[in-house]
Order: sequence, then C-alpha cells, then structure tokens
Amino acid sequence: MLIILVGCTKDKENLAEEMKNQVEELQAKNAELIKEKEELELNNKNLSEKSESYENHIQELSVRNAELEENLELYSTGIETEAKIIVHKLDTVLNFEEVTSDLPEIYKYPLNDEVIYTAQTNDKIIVKSFIEYGTESYIRVILPDNTTGYIKCKFNPYINDNFTPIGKLTVDDKQITILKMDDSFCDFDYPNLKELPSETSENVCELGFVSSIVKSIAITADYNWVKIQFNEQEGWVPAKKLSRGRGGPVVEDPETSVQWEFVNKHFI
Repeated sequence: MLIILVGCTKDKENLAEEMKNQVEELQAKNAELIKEKEELELNNKNLSEKSESYENHIQELSVRNAELEENLELYSTGIETEAKIIVHKLDTVLNFEEVTSDLPEIYKYPLNDEVIYTAQTNDKIIVKSFIEYGTESYIRVILPDNTTGYIKCKFNPYINDNFTPIGKLTVDDKQITILKMDDSFCDFDYPNLKELPSETSENVCELGFVSSIVKSIAITADYNWVKIQFNEQEGWVPAKKLSRGRGGPVVEDPETSVQWEFVNKHFI
C-alpha cells in the first residue's frame, strides 16, 4: 500500500512539474507575442510618422513650386527693371456684390499699362498674393474667367517688413507665431500691460485709459494681440482695445488692407 501511495505521489509531482513547465512556456510565448506586438506598433507608428512627414514635405514642395512658378511669371514679363520682387502669399476674395463705382482695372502684368479687365458689380475676384515690385505694389488675382491678372495697390501693408515673422512664443501651452508690426495708435483702454499675449499672463504694469500716441512693435499671427511700448516698458494688449481715433480698421493687416482699399471704402 505504501508503494502505491508513493507512486501516486510521484505521478502527481511529475504532473505538477509538467504543468508548471507548460505554464512557463506559455508565459514565455506570451511575452514574445507581446514584444512582437509592441515592435509592430512601434513600426506602424514610425511608418505613420514617416508618411505624415512625407505628406507634409509634398505639401511644402507644392507650395514652393507654386511660388516659384509665380516668381517665374513675374520675372518673365519682359519688363526691364532692377526692382527687387517680394511675393507674399495672400488668400482672400474681393466681393464687389454691392460696389457700383470706382471699380479697379486689372493689368496683364505688373508695371504694365495693358488693361485686360475692369471689375464689374457682383464680381468675386480671388486674391492669391501681394507683390512688392520695387516701390510699386500689386495683388495677383484670379478673374471670373479663371485668367490671372494684377491690380495696382496704393497702400503696402508689408512696408518696412511689417507682417513678416520675427519669432515664436509658447502661450497657454501653444506655440504661436509673432509678426513684426511697426505702427502707432492714438489711445487705448485696458487695465494692464501683459508679459505675454494672453489674459492669463503676468502683468507688466497697470494701464487703464491711455490717451496718447503709443508705438507698436509686434502682433500675433491671428491679429488678436499687439505688443506696444509704453513708458519705457513693453507688453501686450488686445488689438480690439486699441484705437486710431478715426474710422476704418484698427489693425491694417494685409487682408484687411486689400479689402479696405478696393471694397470696404465704399461703405464708410
């Protein structure tokens, strides 16, 4: 009887050992599968990032190609000039729906007297870029018949490199682009000068209502905040709190400038 019991005990021990080995093998295989899964996920992530980077690169090349084509068109106009050409991308639409007078003429090329079209009431003309052609300024437009033309501008919002990027700031956990804006305003009403373009930013100094000329040096790319110099200090105030003491736009950004010169001036 004792021998049988010993035999049964050994069988149980062998079975337990075998089951233990099987569990360890399964755990090892499971660990390998988990590792393979993590490697696959990492590879997929890398492929996704590479794909996104590739798509971004293609988009950048497409934009650059369009700019090069536009520059080539400008340089191949046959105009003899040593003027420096600067092209600024601009995306807006001139809607002449209610404009009945003083409609602009569209030229075949900059610095060219050949008029190819005169804007008509109810026209919608697409603006693609703003061009500094030496001391002259033009907007490149797409006409209703899908041809390209140029409208001469009296006002250049980009003069002195205004509205060109000068840096970036991290504000409220977001990175924003800062543009140069060398301008002046006559008065404003805001309680504090801010260290950063945000209501939650630290105060530089107290303000209140200020009735004097203040100089601006920068603006956020969304045109919502303006950096000004006040009493030998610099800080940010909301653009909507500034004033020019006259009608028209407060911030004369490129889009607003073009709209004001050709459309909005009719509705003062």
